[in-house]
Amino acid sequence: MYHSISLFILRKKLNCDHFLSTEEFAYAVYNLEMLLINLEKVIIIYLFSYIFLTIQTTLIVHLSYFLIRLFAGGWHAQSSKGCTLSSIFIFILLPNLVQSLQVTVNTSLFIILAMGICATIWTYAPAGTEKRTITDAVLRRKLKQKALFVTCLLLVFAYVTPVADLRTLMLLGIGVETMTIHPCFYQLMKRGNKND
Repeated sequence: MYHSISLFILRKKLNCDHFLSTEEFAYAVYNLEMLLINLEKVIIIYLFSYIFLTIQTTLIVHLSYFLIRLFAGGWHAQSSKGCTLSSIFIFILLPNLVQSLQVTVNTSLFIILAMGICATIWTYAPAGTEKRTITDAVLRRKLKQKALFVTCLLLVFAYVTPVADLRTLMLLGIGVETMTIHPCFYQLMKRGNKND
């Protein structure tokens, strides 16, 4: 379905096939398909968060997760449906559980978790997948530095915020993303990360 929609947009609406090479056009179709698939997932996640009245909570956890994931990469579900279901769990159900249990993170625990998160990001980011390996050493170094920088910024913001719920939710998003780059998580999910 998304392939047909992408072809329609690029051929009929934008006439891209007239000025792009065959290879460039195929690349454009693929990227547009990925954009549409991800857009559908975001719509589903925020539709559910609207139904459960958790849009603000979902947004905090999602942004904390996403900003690091841009550079750190990490585990991907094997199917689009699996990705959507795991996203609903991570961004809607898990934050609701944390809030309903009234989980708070004191300063000492925050510092311990922050050090563990930074050490994990420094050691394992960026993490590739079977479909997207990252073997270029220069690119890996740049992504690692950016991932660590963004992580530190988010952790500092979470630390200085006077709102305990915001701190906890940000730490949840950062923590989940950090878990998805750890080799133990790949083994738990019986998947390989081919970065070597």
